[in-house]
Amino acid sequence: MDLNFQDDVSTFTGSHKIWEQNKDQFYDFVHEQTIGRSLTCQWVDDSSLEGNDKQYVILGEDQKKKYELSAYKVDMGKGGQNQSPFKKVFKESFDKEIHRAIHQPGNPHVIAAIQESGNIIIIHANYTDENFDGQRTTITTRGHDQEGYGLSWNPNNPAQLLSAAYDNKIFLWDAFESNTQLQKVQIFQDHHKEVEDVEWSPFHSNVFGSVSDDKTLKLFDIRSKKCTRDIIAHSEEINSISFNPFNEHILITGSSDTIVGLWDLRNTKRRMYSFISHSKPVYKVCFNKKQKNIFASSSDDKKIVLWDISKIGEEQIGRDSDIGPPEMIFIHRGHKKIIRDLCWYPYAKWSMVSVDDNYINQVWKVKSDILEYDPELEFSKIFDQL
Repeated sequence: MDLNFQDDVSTFTGSHKIWEQNKDQFYDFVHEQTIGRSLTCQWVDDSSLEGNDKQYVILGEDQKKKYELSAYKVDMGKGGQNQSPFKKVFKESFDKEIHRAIHQPGNPHVIAAIQESGNIIIIHANYTDENFDGQRTTITTRGHDQEGYGLSWNPNNPAQLLSAAYDNKIFLWDAFESNTQLQKVQIFQDHHKEVEDVEWSPFHSNVFGSVSDDKTLKLFDIRSKKCTRDIIAHSEEINSISFNPFNEHILITGSSDTIVGLWDLRNTKRRMYSFISHSKPVYKVCFNKKQKNIFASSSDDKKIVLWDISKIGEEQIGRDSDIGPPEMIFIHRGHKKIIRDLCWYPYAKWSMVSVDDNYINQVWKVKSDILEYDPELEFSKIFDQL
């Protein structure tokens, strides 16, 4: 395989061995550490840390059946054989595995987690730019009857937390301003199979979406306490949902049918577009919060694909059409097993954290000069092509 830096970026899609041999051409850095298996990862998004080379990643580790919620300080400037950029600065042990952990919007000291048991945990951990300290409050609340992965803080009302699980239910929780109590406010039981994921709209404080093994995408308004939109969205289970942070009408869904679906909520009679590259179930989709046309998807096929919506319908020349669709702009082949979660780095383009079933956590950044991107292209122009 010819991997010419200028001409054949899209061909960087082969085996992990090929990826390892050629990664220096395509990345500013790839930092990797072996951890307890984690099903979740999130960058700490705190504006006070912007511009700081030392950032934090939240993980939920399985240390041979010893379960931890942990945080690592990541020195983005370090790396190399004898310089690990990772330092564990916080851990809290639990009796059940952590399936998802996310911090409260605007307040990285408050972390919500959902366990294998379905219980909901709120951890109030104080920390500085140097380390987490030992002063913390942990609240464990009996939640779902079965395991779950769906968890979302309301960006417009940070005290509100959604959880979703395999008992077919979605819970709305109130964490209160003090974050020392957790009260179940509403229960939504509109799905008739396992609810895989849930997410608040970034534009409307009362609206959220959910996806399920019943193959539907549903929208809810907590004021009416009911489902407002019910869409049969895929041919198999739907595992992930992500709202676009720049356009209130746009969202994507990732499914076990291997397709990422693009939806315009002004017309849900049909899927606006299907992003096709993965060969196995898609477990995670995630819009980039800094670049309005960009999102990532991860799959059982061990690939993370970066997509650019603005390239839909773009003409392809020569063998480009054999490699993949024009909107597929990069494939990350750094993992050897199923990728369980990913999260965009909030302060720089083309960088993220990802975790897999091979006990590997990676922090990586693609070279920006190999990824073309037009930030001014409007969604209306894109959808004129569809």
